[in-house]
Amino acid sequence: MKALLALTLLVSLTGCSSRYDSQVEDNFTRSCQVRHSSRFCQCYLKKTEDKLNQKEMQNLEQDMQMTQQIPDKIAAIALEAIADCPQ
Repeated sequence: MKALLALTLLVSLTGCSSRYDSQVEDNFTRSCQVRHSSRFCQCYLKKTEDKLNQKEMQNLEQDMQMTQQIPDKIAAIALEAIADCPQ
């Protein structure tokens, strides 16, 4: 589950600001809602935006593509969302 959440997030995000562009947010929530509730996905998105700007996320995505491993920062956010966000 951690991997799925992280991959959903990584596929959805690019750019550079404290809040993600509306298109990025829409893509994130749509991808997340394939397996999770709207409330969970909004919470997960907020946690991610609070911790990573779009540029950081883009860099982490590149790292993941090169290493084929989920970066620790992404895994930590996903685990926090699983623990804290309404399912």
